[in-house]
Amino acid sequence: IRAAAARVDQAQALLGVREAALAPTVGVAPSFSRSRVSGTVDNALPKRTMHNWSVPLSASYEVDLWGRLRGDAEIGRQNVLQADADRAAVRLRVATEVAADYLTLHFVERDLATLERAIELRRTALDVIDARVRAGAASDLDALRASADLDTARADLADSRRLRENLVDALAVLTGVSPTAFAVAPTASVVRVPDVPPGLPSALLAR
Repeated sequence: IRAAAARVDQAQALLGVREAALAPTVGVAPSFSRSRVSGTVDNALPKRTMHNWSVPLSASYEVDLWGRLRGDAEIGRQNVLQADADRAAVRLRVATEVAADYLTLHFVERDLATLERAIELRRTALDVIDARVRAGAASDLDALRASADLDTARADLADSRRLRENLVDALAVLTGVSPTAFAVAPTASVVRVPDVPPGLPSALLAR
C-alpha cells in the first residue's frame, strides 16, 4: 500500500511540473551597490555613503501553439487518476486477503478444538481396547485399528497447527508487522459470515 501511495505522490509531482509549464515564468535578479562621496572644497556636499538597490523583474511565457503542454498536463492528470485507482485496488485486495485469512484462522481454531477432543476420545478408546485385548475380549487387529485412528488424529492436529501458524504469519505480513511481534489470541467464539442479500450495490460490498 505504501508503494502504491508513493506512486500516487510521484504522479502528482509530475503533474505539478507539467502544469507549471503552462504558466508564465517570472524571474527576480536583485542587485546591490554602494558608492562613497568625499567632501572636498569643490564638492559642497558632506562626506557620505550611498546604497543603491535594484530589483529587476523578468517574465517569459511559452506559447502552446500545438497544445503540447496542455496534452502533457492532461496525460499527467490521467496518470494521477490511474495511480490513485491502483492504490485503491491494492488496498481493497489487501483488505480482502486480511478478511479471508482471519476467517480461515477462526475456522482452523475450531478444527483444532475438535481434533483435540477427538484425540482424547481415541486415546481413551485405545486404552479400553488394550484392556479388552489383555482380557481376550478383543483382537490385536482391533488395537492396531484404534492406534492408527489415534495417529491419524494426531497428524491432523499437527497439520492444523502449522496451518494456523502460516495464517498468523500471513496476517502479520499483510498488516505490516513483523511475524515475531505479531500474535492472534485463540478464541472459542464462532465467527459468522453475514448473509448478503441479493441486489446489494457493489460499492456497499466493497466497503
